[in-house]
This record gives sequence, structure tokens and C-alpha cells, in this order.
Amino acid sequence: MHAAARFFPGAPRRRTTILRIQNYLADTAHCHSPSGGQGTNTAMQDAFNLAWKLVLVLRQKASASLLDSYEVERMPVVAEMLNLSTALHEKAFRHGQEIEVGKQEDGVQPDPMLRSNKLLQLGVNYRWSNIILDERKAKEGTTEKNPYGTLDLQVSAGDRAPFIGGLVTGEETTDLFTLLREASSHLVLVFPSSKSSIGIEGIGPIQKLVDAGLVDVYAIIDEPSTASLHGLKYLLDVDRGARNAYAADNRTAYVTIRPDGIIGAYAFGIEGIAEYFRHLGVMI
Repeated sequence: MHAAARFFPGAPRRRTTILRIQNYLADTAHCHSPSGGQGTNTAMQDAFNLAWKLVLVLRQKASASLLDSYEVERMPVVAEMLNLSTALHEKAFRHGQEIEVGKQEDGVQPDPMLRSNKLLQLGVNYRWSNIILDERKAKEGTTEKNPYGTLDLQVSAGDRAPFIGGLVTGEETTDLFTLLREASSHLVLVFPSSKSSIGIEGIGPIQKLVDAGLVDVYAIIDEPSTASLHGLKYLLDVDRGARNAYAADNRTAYVTIRPDGIIGAYAFGIEGIAEYFRHLGVMI
């Protein structure tokens, strides 16, 4: 039995299945040791992950099957959280016992409060999810589950969207998180190549979603003359911070960011983005 169970009866545990909508509302009640301080962040991410999916389903904009992805995405993260918090709990109490009986090696007492950067949860991801699309990844095989992530240098679909500041729109400066708060639902960032001509007609396959208020689309450009936009809203990325953060090279890239701040899709054509929304069960 885990050491945590001696102080938190029945712990650690998580819900193992979700059958009805009302069950979702209690699913943040994972029972575990407070060691590592993972509870609040985990509960908030549970809520963020579920909220936008419920909105789409309850508004009849997406199939109810979208709710199945909540369990697919969050359960591996919660399982890893339980493993980490339990290990920290056991380490702390084992440390206390060793001090009591004088077993510390070399007279040096290890710090039981030492924490890995993984506990910041900045690397939490859903790369393996069945609703994530990344055209840069091999289509064969499955993506290995590493729920707490490794903070790779190159972001992938399923990762937390990197912060972008200094985006100029008109006479104002904004940032990615502000855009997400103001977005109607999903945010699609288009990184046109220097020779691209992208405009309203270039997003035809998802135009219905834009008209329905389910998607906001912005072209991210280095300078106003970079591409012919034909009426498409744009954000000026003067220092190329956005292009570098999203590894958008010389190919036109389309990056979809979900309402919970996760990259849902990374594609090289608007059809890839349309396919992502079809994975969600959204009618296009």
C-alpha cells in the first residue's frame, strides 16, 4: 500500500471511467497526497480541458463523442501526477525515518523537499490524443505517452501553446493569451511563406466555422508587404518571435490553438485544419 494511504484513506486514486455528463463535474476529485502541490493545477486543467468540449456539444456544434477525448487526454496526466506525488510523499516520510534511526549516508541529509521541474506542469501535453493532428509527425505508429513532457525545443500539436508577445494590430500591441481570452472559440494562426497569397478565399474549407463564430483566424506576418492577405485579419510579428516559437519555416503553416491553450493542429494546408475539426465531430 502506498505510504500516502496511511494519512489519506483510500489514496491515491483517480476516477477510472466516465459514463454520464454529470460524472465529469466530479472528476477533479482525484484523491492523492498533497506532496508536490499538484492538486490545484491538475483540477484546473481538468476543467479547462472539459469546458470547451462541453460548450461545443451542448450547443450542438460537435458530436457528443468529443467528450470521450477528455478521458483519453486527462487520465494519463492524472496517473502520472499520482505517481509523482506518491513518490514525493514516500520520500519525505522515509527521510524522516532515516534521520530518526541515524541511517543517512555520509552524514549528509538529502533534502526531501527537492522538486523536479516537471512539477511545474509546463510540459503537460496530449500529443497522443486521437483529436490532435500534426502533419510534421509520421503517420505510422503511435506517439509515446509522456504526460508531463520534456519541454522539447520544437513544439508539437498537443503541447501547451507558447506565449507570444509584441504582436501589433493597427496601433495596438497584443499577445497570444489576450487573443485567446477574446477569441470566440478556436484560434487559427496562419504563418504565410514570403511568396504566399493568403486571404479569405484561402480559408474556404473552414469559412462556415468562422461565420458561426467558432474560429478566429489571423495571419502572422513579418511586415505588411510579406503576403497578399485579401481581407484576412493579420498581426505584425516584427521580431519573428511567433514564427520562431512555432517553428514556422519557409512553408506556409497553419496552427490551431484550442480554447484551453493547447495546440490542436499543425498543418501545411487549410485542409489539414478542416480535418482537425472533423476529428472533433464538428460539422463543416
